[in-house]
Amino acid sequence: MFRPTKCLILLLILNALLIPAATPAFAGSEDKLDKVVLQLRWDPQFQFSGYYQALWQGYYEEEGLEVEIRHGFDERRQVLRPTDEVISSRADFGVGTSDILLDMGNNQLKIVASFFQKSPTEFYMLADTPFEGIEDFNTLNVARRLDDTLDLELQAMMISRGIVPDDAKLRSASMSIAFEDLLTGRFDVIPSYLGTMGYYAAREGIDVRVIRPIDYGIDFYGDSLFTSTRLVVSNPDLVERFRRATIKGWEYALKNPDVTSITISREHPRQDMDQTEHTQYNRFQAEVVQDLMLYPVVAIGNLNPLRWDHMQQSLKELGFMAETYPIDSILFDYKAILEANRIEDTEKRQGQIIAFVILLVVLMVLFLFVRNRELNDEIAERLKAEATLSRSYARHQSIFDNAVLAITMADMNGTILQANGTWARQIGYPLEELIGMNILDLVDPNSRDQGSEELSALADGHLNEIEIERTYVRKDGTLLHARVFMTRIKDPETDEMVNLAMIEDITWDLFEEEAVRRSEARFRAIVDDIAAEIGPEAIKPLDSLEVLDVPGRERLSLKLEQINLELERLFKKELDENRQKEALIAHQGRLAATGEMVANIAHQWRQPLNNLSLILSNLEDGFHYGDLHPDELTKAIEKSKRLIKKMSETIDDFRDFLKPDSTPVVFSPQEEIETVLDLLEENLRFNKVKASIHARAAFELAGSRQGFSQVLFNLVTNAIDAMAMAGTPVDQRFIDIELTAPDDCGCLSDQGSPVTALELTAPNLPKPDACCGIIVRDSGPGVPEALKDDIFNVYFTTKTGGKGTGLGLYIAKSIIENQFGGQLVLQESNAAGASFAIRIPAKAVVLANAGQADNAAAGETAARPSAKPNLEPLRSETP
Repeated sequence: MFRPTKCLILLLILNALLIPAATPAFAGSEDKLDKVVLQLRWDPQFQFSGYYQALWQGYYEEEGLEVEIRHGFDERRQVLRPTDEVISSRADFGVGTSDILLDMGNNQLKIVASFFQKSPTEFYMLADTPFEGIEDFNTLNVARRLDDTLDLELQAMMISRGIVPDDAKLRSASMSIAFEDLLTGRFDVIPSYLGTMGYYAAREGIDVRVIRPIDYGIDFYGDSLFTSTRLVVSNPDLVERFRRATIKGWEYALKNPDVTSITISREHPRQDMDQTEHTQYNRFQAEVVQDLMLYPVVAIGNLNPLRWDHMQQSLKELGFMAETYPIDSILFDYKAILEANRIEDTEKRQGQIIAFVILLVVLMVLFLFVRNRELNDEIAERLKAEATLSRSYARHQSIFDNAVLAITMADMNGTILQANGTWARQIGYPLEELIGMNILDLVDPNSRDQGSEELSALADGHLNEIEIERTYVRKDGTLLHARVFMTRIKDPETDEMVNLAMIEDITWDLFEEEAVRRSEARFRAIVDDIAAEIGPEAIKPLDSLEVLDVPGRERLSLKLEQINLELERLFKKELDENRQKEALIAHQGRLAATGEMVANIAHQWRQPLNNLSLILSNLEDGFHYGDLHPDELTKAIEKSKRLIKKMSETIDDFRDFLKPDSTPVVFSPQEEIETVLDLLEENLRFNKVKASIHARAAFELAGSRQGFSQVLFNLVTNAIDAMAMAGTPVDQRFIDIELTAPDDCGCLSDQGSPVTALELTAPNLPKPDACCGIIVRDSGPGVPEALKDDIFNVYFTTKTGGKGTGLGLYIAKSIIENQFGGQLVLQESNAAGASFAIRIPAKAVVLANAGQADNAAAGETAARPSAKPNLEPLRSETP
């Protein structure tokens, strides 16, 4: 049956879609300016004169912009990285160089205009400094700062000539560099940007030698304007207006360098120079900037796609970028954006016309169909949509159902939005019935008011997360006792804040506690019964109890027998439970150690992989340029095999460490310590920690070799982490491991006097209480006085950010006590470091012969000083 009303409604809707929108894309009052922030990369100077003149001459305001120009430092004179400021939305535009490509990430940035057509980076040394080639940079004292784009060009220049830079010379990014450093001999070579060091050399009349990366093929763009991809996508017109106004500002600054220099020094005085000196410095920079911008030969802000593509290809070949990007995806092209929008609008219009024609044809066809066919189509579409929704819901719900803990997600009012099957099984409700219920309706009425207060605190933002114990009421009326961890997150589907709760069932734990209380009550009752049976005689001496008659003594004997049987049963139950808990904790500790080992494998493999990469790159270049000789190929293959063999040996070492073998054996503790330090070699190097072994006694231990290695591994990694987290100065980081003789570790003989080394060498010794010790000292921050009693507790950790499991020291103490019968104690702790002592009793000690003991006591072996870290791409800069 034909329905003309429905067809008419469809025609009206289509007509409304085809009517062009009357509202402009950007609506706003004419006098309202768009506020934007520009982040510079240094102090105010002629280097940024184009932006200042665009602001002072009103060019930004003419384009409808209100611009805030921020200097390159914060209040504490810490460098602000423009790429970080733009990516984090603290700034809209920034000035950068190669760091734009290095911090591009997932196409987060767009290059708007390139102003310095050449790199301003230079390296200065005194004219009489011995220098024959850039390979001398590894022998000269070069001023290098960590995360500096100037240093990146130095590395690129050296690597392009096959020279690996010595990164041991890298210093803090906050290190200041001045021309006086050359004169005083603090550095042999210093970096410079915009010829600054040349300016001071000319002023002082000092002859210098200049090394430019561009002379070695490193031709990078200098200062360039960039913005975020999200701003380009959301408002390309604003980006174009900012670009146009900035170019006009640069034109004015270049045509009026003297006026601009004076104005900058007057409007933005600097602390490191007076106004006159600042003006002279700006005039010097004006000439350098004009040369770098190739003005007027090259148009101001010219973007050359081929040069930018060559830059990122060079950075990738040199190992500073993992991947390159399509060049049109990182450059801002306003005309291309307008053309794409025009084409999109045209295609959309054509699609609307085609859709209108098709709709007319469909409507004509619908005239011929009866209502039953229309209903069948609607039913089919509905079933299809329901099937799609059902699959989507099942896939989403399976993620929750695979979780070990019960999980619920509720809105700020407590209405359950999602829950997993674990929660449904625990609470006894079907999953579909739980959705839409209020979580407070499941809470025990006695604690419902408290639950409302907690939800209100989360909704108001007073708390971000809470951990509580709460009692719920199951559907069958029984109680569910749970430990709840609740936090606020943003729902990715609605962008609204919701409460995510993870629920652990502790009902059985509470029942066990109640059973213990009942058992205690039963014992008290039995004791009371005994006291009643005995009467006042209970307080008499034991010999006076003989006056009790025979039945009284029999009743007393039966009561005591009941107590013994009950105590034996409870003791056996508690012992079994403790063994299960200890086994679980030990397994968790082994997993934590495994995680640490995997991290150390990554450290151990990084340098060999870097070397293999360089070998392959050299082979590729030699093959490409036709100068690959057979001897060089053979040497490269042999070197690669040695590196691969070293990596294979590393895997074998880590596999032996992680092998779950607790069979008691006789082993050398000094050898195990050396093995552990070998496994941690790269970790020690990366954190610049010097580890030393001081063998003052020679002995062997009988017990679990893997367990002893795990104890030493935990103590050493804890010391490394403590020094790294506390920021201990690099030259003061050390770990000393000392093996002591019995009399040194303070153990006592049977008579309570110290056991001497002579006594331990007697035929019938060592005595039962004699021991040897291993002491691990570090130069970290020490253990705070308030935490000394807690550090060996299970799950207690001082590491932040989820880096600690709280199992290391607990497992170490358990291994020493249970497998060796010894002690692990915090011997000393203060601001100068911490000292842990492992005391091993005589029954686990196998003394070496006298000659070995003398040699061990007389010598000390230093092990594994820190070395330079692996070369990694720099991703920040300081001009």
